[in-house]
Amino acid sequence: MSIINKIGTSLFYSSAGNMAIKALSLISYFIIVNRLAVHDYGIFVLLTTLVGPASAVTFFGFDRIFVSNYAQAKGENNLSKMKGLLKEYFFSCFLLLFLFLLFIYIARDFLITRYDIYLMQYFSLVVFFIISQIFFSFILLFLEANEKFKESSSLQVLESFSRIILVFFLINNLSVESVLLIYSVSKLIAFLGGVIYILFNKVNFFITKDMAEKKVLWGIIKKHGKWEILRNMMDGFIGPFKIWIIKIFISVDGVAVYDLAKNIYSAIIGIFPVKAVLFPIISRLINQREKIQIIVAKAEKYAFIFFTFAYVCSVIILFFGLSYIFPSYSGKLFLIYLILAHLFVESYRIGQSALIYALNQQKFNAQIYPLTLILEITLYITFSIFWGIYGYVFAWHLHVLAIGIIYNYFLRKKFNFQFNFWKEFFNFDLYDKMLLDKITRVFWQHWSLIFKCKYDQK
Repeated sequence: MSIINKIGTSLFYSSAGNMAIKALSLISYFIIVNRLAVHDYGIFVLLTTLVGPASAVTFFGFDRIFVSNYAQAKGENNLSKMKGLLKEYFFSCFLLLFLFLLFIYIARDFLITRYDIYLMQYFSLVVFFIISQIFFSFILLFLEANEKFKESSSLQVLESFSRIILVFFLINNLSVESVLLIYSVSKLIAFLGGVIYILFNKVNFFITKDMAEKKVLWGIIKKHGKWEILRNMMDGFIGPFKIWIIKIFISVDGVAVYDLAKNIYSAIIGIFPVKAVLFPIISRLINQREKIQIIVAKAEKYAFIFFTFAYVCSVIILFFGLSYIFPSYSGKLFLIYLILAHLFVESYRIGQSALIYALNQQKFNAQIYPLTLILEITLYITFSIFWGIYGYVFAWHLHVLAIGIIYNYFLRKKFNFQFNFWKEFFNFDLYDKMLLDKITRVFWQHWSLIFKCKYDQK
């Protein structure tokens, strides 16, 4: 399969899957947000952020490196390295998860009395939610590394479908407790679906006689992985504090409003998931620099066009519909518009993270992390104190844009990657025609197959 067809196919399944996921999720989400008080929903959001430290320990900040190195080994058809990396990494993750659960069980009383009053009330359910999320992440991580976007999307659809069934089943008894339970059970159902898929649809290297290469994980950690582990471990523990800044300096209700707006933003991102699709592809083609520059430039261009269209549509729809869908949040329309403006920052940063990982520049990531973290926290706290939730959102835009500028400068100076967005934006060449033609054909072929299957079934 050509690289253009690969991107088109991956985008189709990711986009179609994400559209189904978001459609199903929105139904359950609408019901939950409308049934829960704004304060209760804010508590739920705060509690779910605690999965961050748990994931930081379990995956020890190595998950992106795993996907990148696994994809490179796959591109080299090195089955022994793939086997070794998968075996060693997943064994390490399960061991760390066990040790983490043992620790929180022993330190339960200390955590309940010292962390937050809400954790005291919902401790057991929060632990259950953490376990379900991490188990589901294991499956999604494996599928992403193998570029099985169709299967990954299917499992996420299953998770969303399970959630909506549970929401309707408990619709008259929705509370912080029941919503935590609903999310946890739906993720475990999807996890079991992934396990069944792997057992009955064996990946090629599972059935080969190639011996697993030894000490692959340790070799990567010694070479460049240690920097990424250090950075991600810190971010995993500090990351949840960014949401808690809203609770500390603004209010719990502010957390609820911010999360509502971020969910609308995420829904739009999910429809055009080019960033996730590009990650393993760039890792596999990292030695073909000219081709990568073209792919990234075109991805930025069409992401910007799509996000602009999505932003305009969202502004119009929310202007007329927000007061009917979420009446408790109708006074925060401008805040939602401000958060959705991050779509333009997102289009600017497409491809940067994938290039950093593929070029094994985790040391650079770790070196600038303390500076960017101090900048981020300072901006969040300062802007929140002076301008409330609006200041917090503006600080988010400013921080992410600053990181994008730093990454672009680094990639240009050290690796001579040239990204001239505006020049590319107004340039329509033969590669644009080929790209659009092939992606359109792939999308049309798959949609035709879907409609044909439905027609044959009738």
